[in-house]
Amino acid sequence: MNRILIFDDEHLVTDILQDFLKGCGFNVKCLNSAASALSDIREFKPHLILCDLIMEPVGGLEVYYTLKRNLDTSTLPFVFISSRSEKEDILKGLEIGADDYITKPFDLNDLNVRLTYILRKQEHYTGHHLRLLFVESNQIISKKTENELSRDGYTIYTTDRVAEAIKIFNSSPFDVVISGTKLADGSGTTLCQQVKSTNPDVKFFLLLSSGNSDMVAEGVKVGVDEFVYKNLGVDGLKLKLMRLTNVIPRRELVFDLSRKGVLEVLKTCEINGFSGKLTITSPAGTGSILMKRGEFISMTFNQYREAEALDILSTLKSGNIQLEPEELAI
Repeated sequence: MNRILIFDDEHLVTDILQDFLKGCGFNVKCLNSAASALSDIREFKPHLILCDLIMEPVGGLEVYYTLKRNLDTSTLPFVFISSRSEKEDILKGLEIGADDYITKPFDLNDLNVRLTYILRKQEHYTGHHLRLLFVESNQIISKKTENELSRDGYTIYTTDRVAEAIKIFNSSPFDVVISGTKLADGSGTTLCQQVKSTNPDVKFFLLLSSGNSDMVAEGVKVGVDEFVYKNLGVDGLKLKLMRLTNVIPRRELVFDLSRKGVLEVLKTCEINGFSGKLTITSPAGTGSILMKRGEFISMTFNQYREAEALDILSTLKSGNIQLEPEELAI
């Protein structure tokens, strides 16, 4: 059952929406304040956000940008609802990356159709169709990965042993096998050899600690398809899976340049082959970075952002990312 989280400070609106959408088969939670939006979202784990544009003390735009600054919520479908029905307002909401903008008063049946369409489309951006076998001796990593990937719609089986993994693998079809390097009764590369000998078309991911070049060389020899570094966490694995299945959403990820984590996010996107536009926002202005499978295509900033843009460029270059100066348009 798809979960929808609604933020609207009008109690009448939330009461109507809750009753109607529950009747349509959705699991619905309504809140009349977005002051703790991020923690509410992490607790409820919605599949879609329906948010009023004008609220106090935290408005819909602030909620939207908060979600887009966080990698684990950046692709969550987001729909604005608002009494502002001017064409300029609607276009602005869609241009910043919202999945839809629905004006009040709205037709409930029309709302249901539009939300259902967005949720069905979103399934192509998640792992609903992928079956994963996760083999890892560290039970904390295994449990965390299982919980997060299951929440995102992946079908996942876990074990910590090569023998058990082969037994599970032979009993049911899998799309991807993900394994640590050291297992309870063998190694990840040994498991890869056995998996590939049975079905060479199955993709095999090997989980690595940073700087393990010898294991990379061994993995290449036995046919490992992707190497995933553990320090990137489950988010790094998710991006690898989306890249593998060619369903990385071509949508904007929006970050606030004043946040210290933005450069780490950019680096993560580069490592994991993100394709799309990264939009950088701050009170001084806006800018964007276009990426294709982890490669920087172009950077554009307005004249008020020259110092910040050059600082980003310098940081990216120091990370061994090649970018010619003339590609920076200010």
